[in-house]
Amino acid sequence: MLFRYDSRDSYINPGYGNVVQLSSELAPEFGGSFSPYTNAGFWLQHYNTLFYPKTVLAVRFGMQSVFGNNLPVQLLLSLGGDRTLRGSVQDRYLSKMQAVATAELRFPIFWRFGGLLGIDAGKAFNGISGFGLKNWNSNPTVGARFYFDTFIVRADLGFGNETTGFFLNFGHVF
Repeated sequence: MLFRYDSRDSYINPGYGNVVQLSSELAPEFGGSFSPYTNAGFWLQHYNTLFYPKTVLAVRFGMQSVFGNNLPVQLLLSLGGDRTLRGSVQDRYLSKMQAVATAELRFPIFWRFGGLLGIDAGKAFNGISGFGLKNWNSNPTVGARFYFDTFIVRADLGFGNETTGFFLNFGHVF
C-alpha cells in the first residue's frame, strides 16, 4: 500500500513544495524457508526557494521499520551510502528500524552547474525504545550538480568519522 501527496513544482529539480509518503508492505507466510515480514515507513520532504535564481533549501525526514522474526540480513534496513549517510560506506548500519534526516542547500554556480552544502543524519535501532535524540550518526556533505533538461548528474562527497564517501549518480538524493 502506498499513499503519496506531492506538491513539488518539479520532479527533477524542485524549487518549492512538499511530499508526504506513507508506505506498507506485507509478505505473508507461504511455507518453506521464507520468513514472513511487514515493512512500514513514512517520509516528509519540504522544498523552499530562498534566493534568486533558485537557491533551494531541501529538507527531509523519514522513518522505516521491518517487523518479523528471524529475518535474513537481506530484509534488514540499511543506513549508509549514497542515499542516506553519504559519509559512511554503503549499508554500514543494518537494523529493524531506522530514522533519516537530511538538509541540503542547493545553489547555482554557472550555466548548468550547481553546488550543494548539506548534512545527513541517521540512526539505526531495533525497537521503538531505541529512537531518541542521542547517538545519531551525522556527516557534512558537499556536492556538485550538472543540470540537463530531463535529468541531473550529481557528485557528492560525504565526510564521516570512519571514511569519506564519494558518490557519482543521477538525480537528487530526494
